Amino acid sequence: MLFVSDGHKERQMLLCTDLEIKAIQILCYYARRWSIEVFFENTKQMLYMAREQSNDLAALMACHTLVMIRFMLLVYILGKSRLTGAVEPLFQQLIDDKSLLIVAQ
Repeated sequence: MLFVSDGHKERQMLLCTDLEIKAIQILCYYARRWSIEVFFENTKQMLYMAREQSNDLAALMACHTLVMIRFMLLVYILGKSRLTGAVEPLFQQLIDDKSLLIVAQ
């Protein structure tokens, strides 16, 4: 068990079954896994991934590919703007500015 605190009241407990692994390695694994979770949450909420209404495998793969391309474009714009942080505020700004590129499916 690894207990992590943000220096205030918030504390987290991380569990690891490998007793030989160091605390810093557990935190690295957790950070990597957390970024994957945030990616899927963002793509589902903002870009409507997994809301397709088709039973055709090729259509589902095409929709998921377009979602990934849209997300990569948002990350690219974020990097070019020299902004740091989450993609969601940039996405909301692009919607508000009506400058979002719409990809026809």
